[in-house]
Amino acid sequence: MRMMLAICQRECDQWIRQVRTWVIVGLYLICWGWIIGSFELASDHTAMRGFTFYQWFSKGLPLLMLFVAIWGVYEGRKVRFSSLAEVVMTSPVSNGAWISGQWLSGQGRIGLYTLLTVLIQGAWYLWGGVSTALLATDLLYTGVMMGTGLMFFYTCAFVCSTLFRGGWVYLLVVGGWLLLTWLWLNLGIGNNLLTSPIWFIVTPLGMSDNVDSLYGIWGTGLQWQEGMLHQSVMLGITLLILSLGWGWLARIRRNPLENRWVVVMTLLTILLTIGCGGMRYSHFASDLQAYKQEGKVYAIKGSEYREQHAIDRAVKGWVMKSLQLTLSLPKEHWMKVDGKGYIVNESDSNKREAWVTLYHGLKVKKLYGKNVSRWSREGDWVHLQLKEPISHGEGFAFQLQYQGNPERIWNMAGRIKTGFIQKEGLLLRKEDGWYPLVGKRRLGVGEGEWEANNQYYVNPVLMRERVKTDFDVTVSREVTTLPMASTLPAKGQDHFQGASVYGVALVAGQIAQQNYKGVQIVAPPELMAITKKGIAEQLPFWRRVHQWLGDSVKPKVLFFSPIFYQVNWLEEFTDDGVEIIDERSPTSLLKEDDEHKAMLWNPVERIGSNLEVDPDSDLLKTAIIWGLSKEVHKQFKDFFHYAKITATLEDEDNSSVIKSARLLSDIDKQNEKEYQKIVRFLYQEYRREGAQDFSLAKSIQRYEKRNEEEKP
Repeated sequence: MRMMLAICQRECDQWIRQVRTWVIVGLYLICWGWIIGSFELASDHTAMRGFTFYQWFSKGLPLLMLFVAIWGVYEGRKVRFSSLAEVVMTSPVSNGAWISGQWLSGQGRIGLYTLLTVLIQGAWYLWGGVSTALLATDLLYTGVMMGTGLMFFYTCAFVCSTLFRGGWVYLLVVGGWLLLTWLWLNLGIGNNLLTSPIWFIVTPLGMSDNVDSLYGIWGTGLQWQEGMLHQSVMLGITLLILSLGWGWLARIRRNPLENRWVVVMTLLTILLTIGCGGMRYSHFASDLQAYKQEGKVYAIKGSEYREQHAIDRAVKGWVMKSLQLTLSLPKEHWMKVDGKGYIVNESDSNKREAWVTLYHGLKVKKLYGKNVSRWSREGDWVHLQLKEPISHGEGFAFQLQYQGNPERIWNMAGRIKTGFIQKEGLLLRKEDGWYPLVGKRRLGVGEGEWEANNQYYVNPVLMRERVKTDFDVTVSREVTTLPMASTLPAKGQDHFQGASVYGVALVAGQIAQQNYKGVQIVAPPELMAITKKGIAEQLPFWRRVHQWLGDSVKPKVLFFSPIFYQVNWLEEFTDDGVEIIDERSPTSLLKEDDEHKAMLWNPVERIGSNLEVDPDSDLLKTAIIWGLSKEVHKQFKDFFHYAKITATLEDEDNSSVIKSARLLSDIDKQNEKEYQKIVRFLYQEYRREGAQDFSLAKSIQRYEKRNEEEKP
């Protein structure tokens, strides 16, 4: 051991004294200085510091791997072709000490470069005021990812160059990693963990999904656990490769004692790798099992399954008029809620039963009301039986108490979750069913085949409400002291109150809140400036839409989500809608021309009740874009030509839609104001009937009939 450390110290001392070492360090610092300086000097940040850091880090890591591979080949050839007599030592040098000392010196240099990168990231985060929890998780992730990858590739190159002679080793190692680097950078296959040979080795399972999220949603404990297990597995594999090199040298130099030590060290290394790998797989298997259980609950067979977000619309019947929630968060992964609600019957018939939806992971302790006789539960649905029938326009009050863990899993590895309650952050979305929703609602959709371990996943569901609900939400929390915000207006410390069509979402983390030009912004501090700029650019267009359609597309709330999930508030197109934007996509507000803006803010859905493109709605959406955008007028000669390309007009079954398109095109040619008038009328009909029942031809007939009646 002493001999190995002496050799390592000797090599490291020589490396530190070399001028080229400090030239490389200087160039590395200049590169990061340029990246950080460009970000900090920009007036409007389009991404957060974490995302910017990892964007450049992921691009540069393969190049660093290539560099250490070449370096490992060079160091390995020195070991193979040098003579032990050249080493100035007073005692004999064993094969194991020689190869281990040389290898360890290389690992020490890699460790210094990794430490330098972590220090750069840490200093940048501290400068930007990033939270301690997020700082810890991100620095751990960077250290593990960089250290693991560079250590592994250096060892592979070092051992290969030690075992084999000839210049073809250079071509094999360097050419191979050059090819992988080119594929990763140019073909984009590195975005998939299962298809990227580089990323699969260096990325700890589960650490990368939200490592730079502003809410730090996994917690430091899970990051340490995942990171250390991954590091241990890769260390075992690396030492196994190193022991093979040692054994080869021991065989060449015929040292029986070292041959026995090689066998012992190899067995110990294999046991270490298997043990850590088993622990890592058990965690993965546990999450996978929980995910599959979630999938069985929401499995949908055959054609009903849709890879994109499904849509769940509140059916006519009961509506939630008001809901008061007192939420207690005493510890991580746990919530207690006392709720009071008032449900109104808006149907034409009397009703003696009602349904509400509450996530099945939350256990109902009490549910009672003056007119509630009994209740039962079926998965996410709670069935209420009433003592007296409720007629149209009347309602009933109820109270309930429930508790549990609202966390939900959205991918196979169990690492995309919502409904989480942790010290490092909190996210409770309406779509997670953390509070009672009126009616039988779907809280997820998944494919039906859950026995195969493929990349099946459960999809969240976009939930569309029909009317406003008056909310009053009070939060008592001991689990986290981070700033909290909601899609509702704040009335006090952790108290939110207001009427909303969307519903209630709560978030706690590194966030900022500000009301700008009538829009409540809940966003990371770094994205506040770019969000304001986007709102300022959209305001003139929002006013134009209001003039055209009679409703406002100006959102009441812009809410940045810490997961890759977006909700458009245009489900019912009201003035108090909520826009939930992916925290990495603030530039969606910065559309360059009116055509893109009209597509972004268009209130008409193209999808009908069967999750297929509805020709009537699609044509209406196209007609609105044509009226609002001057750019499309320059590209196409008339509306019918534009509609044939953008709307579904090629099917023979859509003859009525084609006739409607020709009629709208003729009106637009004759009188632009008349075109605006009919489009506004059609949109109001769409609002009244809903996407499922809207008929363009019938609405045009009603418009023509109304015009005939208005003529003197």
